[in-house]
Amino acid sequence: MFSSPEVSVPGAVLVAAMVIGGAAYVLAPEVGTRLVANSHVVERCEKGLADEARRARDEALSRINSHAPATIDAGKLFEGLFGGRPGSTEFFDRYGQSLKNITNALQGPAAAQAEAAQQVAERTAAAIKEKFERQAEAHEGVCACRARLAVNAGINSLALFTATGGWVRWAPLTDWSAAMAAREIISQCEKGVL
Repeated sequence: MFSSPEVSVPGAVLVAAMVIGGAAYVLAPEVGTRLVANSHVVERCEKGLADEARRARDEALSRINSHAPATIDAGKLFEGLFGGRPGSTEFFDRYGQSLKNITNALQGPAAAQAEAAQQVAERTAAAIKEKFERQAEAHEGVCACRARLAVNAGINSLALFTATGGWVRWAPLTDWSAAMAAREIISQCEKGVL
């Protein structure tokens, strides 16, 4: 009445392959996460982004400092122009105080403008530093996002890697940095963080 089912060898192999393949797809995200963690690619990504931000910050700060106004010492200017010439000592003895008063009166507004410009430069530098500090804090999230998306994009390769016990390695397994630097991955992570 009841007969025992007959299982053929090709059928058993097919069922075993399906079970192994299904398990490999289930385990692939965890395997990918561990491979990324062991490759230290997230740390290198964070360091690279932090270095890039530091260079941009330093460049922006140097541009601010290079445009700082310089004040002119009129006494040294006159001494440089007329000093050492015959009669210059008598000239400065007689008119030195008057020249000093005139140059102080002329330098007053210029010194006030230089002071105001220095204050603006200091506030701008503080704002730039704050902006780059916020960006540096966001880099951790960006690199972790890139790693997650690279693992998700390489799920088929990871499943094959898992199913074969690590014998078959295709991209992104061979170069996580390149997978994380893909344009679509970067754009998705930048939209989410910034």
